[in-house]
Amino acid sequence: MPISDDIKLGHAERLLAQLRESYLQDLPNHCGEIENLVLSFDRKDPETVFDEIFRHVHSIKGSAGTHGLHLISGICHHFEDHLKTLDGRFEKIDGRFINVCLAYIDCIRTAVSLFEKGGETLPLENELEQLRKRFLKNNLAGLLVSSSNYITMLCQQTMGDLPVKLTTVDDGFAALERLLQQKYDFIITDKELKQLNGVALTLAVRASDSVNRDTNIIMLTSKMSIDFPAGLAPDEILPKNTGLSHALVDAVGKIFNGK
Repeated sequence: MPISDDIKLGHAERLLAQLRESYLQDLPNHCGEIENLVLSFDRKDPETVFDEIFRHVHSIKGSAGTHGLHLISGICHHFEDHLKTLDGRFEKIDGRFINVCLAYIDCIRTAVSLFEKGGETLPLENELEQLRKRFLKNNLAGLLVSSSNYITMLCQQTMGDLPVKLTTVDDGFAALERLLQQKYDFIITDKELKQLNGVALTLAVRASDSVNRDTNIIMLTSKMSIDFPAGLAPDEILPKNTGLSHALVDAVGKIFNGK
């Protein structure tokens, strides 16, 4: 007799659940490895240690997303952003930097325990938000989404003197993944992007229940006539012309003043 689709589906779901459980069981060991690496910064070549830590965190993030463990992949996004603040200047590694790394590792461990026991995730989400504020100090966290090297460079230069920590992504889908998991104070998006354009990205974020549903969105475009459904439009639509830098400073300045 042929195997029914329901039986096949049930088998697949059980297999996925087993893989997810196995992944969660292995995560504490990976956390221990990352912790040992973080604590070895002062004893080993910091660049080698950094590369190993980043590789581990990036791998955990990807696997967590595959298994639908978006809280863990979100923690890893935060962790990666913290690591990137070094920007190759390993002399910046100090006790505060290491303590924040250890805090993110503890968050991953806590998330594993919550998923295994079915606990409430809100306290951990609040802890992550406090970590984010410690990381930012008095700065704004911005996400720049652009597939144009020129626009990316222009925005980075424009934001260079502002109290802003700017993360850049060149792909609409990658941006959406971040925005559904990680809080930002503002979003700058080009209208034309790889895979998912800026209009679709804006609509998806506005229509979601994510932490960025009400986040300020600034759209950059060569064509100003864009129709959005009521309540789903970006806060600002800026023309890509010679006045873009000044317009960006004004737009982000208003967000900072209203923080």
